[in-house]
Amino acid sequence: MGQNGGKRPGAGRKPGSKSKKTLEKEVAAKLLNELVIQKIKPLVEAKLAVALGIKKSVPVKNKKGKTEYHEVYSENPNSAAIEDLFNRVLGKPKDGLDNLGEGIKELGEAVRQILQKK
Repeated sequence: MGQNGGKRPGAGRKPGSKSKKTLEKEVAAKLLNELVIQKIKPLVEAKLAVALGIKKSVPVKNKKGKTEYHEVYSENPNSAAIEDLFNRVLGKPKDGLDNLGEGIKELGEAVRQILQKK
């Protein structure tokens, strides 16, 4: 009787080889990378504009009837975009007490001592 199912010598993909889907993803990633590099300056400027918000000058008449110009946001600054830029440039901060200010650390230690006394 022949062997049905189970592990067979020489079967399966060879170690280190990549699936067709993985190869397709790598080609797509390379193409996208090249396109982004070609347009890097306008992309960064657009990201900064979103992060900083978009201002425009609006004419406003003062009490004396003179026209003054005030800057107002037509789009508010985007905190998520600001955080993303900081994380990319400075690295994403670690969570936990290690990154908190000294005052917060001292407060945490004082709370721990109070709880231990109870």
